[in-house]
Amino acid sequence: MEHHHFDQCLMILNSPGNQILANLSSEDYEKVVKVLEDAILSTDLAVYFSKRKAFIELVSSDGCASPLWGECDRRRGLLRAMCMTACDLAAITKPWPVERRVAALVAGEFFRQGDLERQNLNLTPIDIMNRDKEDQLPAMQVKFIDSICLPIYEAFAVLSPTLQPMLDRVKSNRAHWIEMSETDEKFDYSLDQAHIDKNDKSSTSSHVDDTEPYEADSSGAVSLSSETNSKYENQENPVVGLVCNNALTLPRDPKICQVNELN
Repeated sequence: MEHHHFDQCLMILNSPGNQILANLSSEDYEKVVKVLEDAILSTDLAVYFSKRKAFIELVSSDGCASPLWGECDRRRGLLRAMCMTACDLAAITKPWPVERRVAALVAGEFFRQGDLERQNLNLTPIDIMNRDKEDQLPAMQVKFIDSICLPIYEAFAVLSPTLQPMLDRVKSNRAHWIEMSETDEKFDYSLDQAHIDKNDKSSTSSHVDDTEPYEADSSGAVSLSSETNSKYENQENPVVGLVCNNALTLPRDPKICQVNELN
């Protein structure tokens, strides 16, 4: 799937009107495409697991972001890869109503795929795609958070304290899933917005407020209200801060910078 995403990215970049790399030399083009490929393929969990240990060890040794993250190619590559995974998993950092809705949508999609595997291929789906085990979803979500999500957000909270609210939200959502698994609450995969609002509970985290107002469109998608968005719009974006500190960018190359001037 990740290779397909990369192929689609190249197709878009080479389509009329999107050729923003057209003025690069062949050498510079290859460098940029390599960065894009590494970033996109980093969303593969197998790649994530292969790089996570090294990233966490570096974060633990540094204690916070330092210029080394922008000056060292290896560190920059690790940080870029981990940022891609953190973004890929970002639903787990959202307020509980959003996280619950996303989980319902993903579970529904997985169960439909499992149904097709059972019907057309006579296979027993893996647990997360097996509709017969849908009552185990809350417990599986807790395992997913513990094994995949928590370690990376804990590392980013160390790297930049401004990312602590994301970690707090992950822990808050984990508590909700634990409560569901312990009370045997049936998870509704056709969850509508009214059901979400009715079952929402405010977080106990000192950094997170799960009672912020939400708005939903006709598809049932949930977003923060315009009032809430305006409250946060002037706050510093910690990821942008890392970029501005050259932690996520390529070394400044005059030839590459000329592209911006030409465009």
